[in-house]
Amino acid sequence: MKRKYYFLKHALMPVFSILFLAAFFSACKKENTDSASPVLTSVTTLTDRNTGLSNATYSQWILIRGRHLASANQVDFNGTLISRDMIFANDTSITVQVPGPLAGATSNPITVTTAYGQATLAFNILQPAPVIGQFSPVSGSVGDVVTITGDWFTNLESVKFGTVAATVVSSSKTEIKVRVPAGGDQSYIFVTTSGGTSRSANIFGFKYIIYDDALNTSWWSGGWGGTTNYASTEVVKRGLRSIRVNYVGGWGSPIQIGGGNLATAGYTAIKISIYGGSGSNNNKVKLILNGSASSGQELILTEGKWTDYNIPLSTLGNPTAINEIWLQEFSNGATTLVYVDDLGLI
Repeated sequence: MKRKYYFLKHALMPVFSILFLAAFFSACKKENTDSASPVLTSVTTLTDRNTGLSNATYSQWILIRGRHLASANQVDFNGTLISRDMIFANDTSITVQVPGPLAGATSNPITVTTAYGQATLAFNILQPAPVIGQFSPVSGSVGDVVTITGDWFTNLESVKFGTVAATVVSSSKTEIKVRVPAGGDQSYIFVTTSGGTSRSANIFGFKYIIYDDALNTSWWSGGWGGTTNYASTEVVKRGLRSIRVNYVGGWGSPIQIGGGNLATAGYTAIKISIYGGSGSNNNKVKLILNGSASSGQELILTEGKWTDYNIPLSTLGNPTAINEIWLQEFSNGATTLVYVDDLGLI
């Protein structure tokens, strides 16, 4: 009896194996042959798969939700295709990274193609705000061509020097060439695209910034004969802050800025903007380099307005390096309030 059971057991094993494998492959085939047309319902992030997004940005990873998506072989963002090896699909979702730049400014419908059809979902892809890296040259005259480098300059709307629009010579995703407009020779550069507006970190018109909303970190501040506030918001020429200088008594220099032996090779002048406070009209201050008062330059103040001063280094003793800058009261005892902004070398 045992011998008969042993025979039947081993004789039937191949039959059972064949039936099992046939059932397994049949089940797999049934699971992967969903021949229904694709349906797209929403877009979510990868971390929150329950909350639908109204928009996304370039390079963002998203989840396209729907049904019958397992055989997806093409994902199209308004004409820009995702590489097939970067499409990760199952029956209810497709994981992809948003490409960029895209053809449309914001309206970028998503079209998914599977082995059994195609579906489109209306969606908005927002271009990131422009990123301004640097510009060259850092200073120049009206009409000169300036090259701005960075990223996300596509769908360019305008370039402004301060509030003055510049003429665009050429533009691409990473570079813009513009001409310096009249009145824009000492301004921040603003780039506006469909993704927003960004401001340059530095002011065009300076080769080296000493004060621009804050004192250059390579310099220290000291002084005597009055008080200073390097983060005043009372009267500002550009940006958010200026230096408030209140002179008390004669010959004081509350502004005494020291640096790290800045070589002057390549620079021709110091540029500084000063606003005269109440009662300052026709008073004088003196710009002095390296403590040499005899070779300093007197500046006449104008009450109630900003005045830009360009002082050639040749009139300031023509130093080979700058270690200190003073702005000394030079009206022999007048109590004077001024504001200083945009201090640097050109």
